[in-house]
Amino acid sequence: LVKWLLRIVTAEGQTVCDRFAGSESTLKAAKVLGRGAIGIERQPEYADLARARAGLTPEDPSRFVDDGATTLQAYTDGGGGDD
Repeated sequence: LVKWLLRIVTAEGQTVCDRFAGSESTLKAAKVLGRGAIGIERQPEYADLARARAGLTPEDPSRFVDDGATTLQAYTDGGGGDD
């Protein structure tokens, strides 16, 4: 659903700003569609999950690392998957 919405309201190369990043679904959809993305989250537990799903390191939370990981230890071994 999020990818469909982003295709309608944005063009490739544009930047999406998600002011309530939560678990990072919108930001992940933006990446898949070739959009830039900025996420803002004030709840620490959701911010940590979003960072992990985005491949951001705790040492440098502003730097994206695409290592193919999609989990914060598989969403703490809860079996969470891609949206």
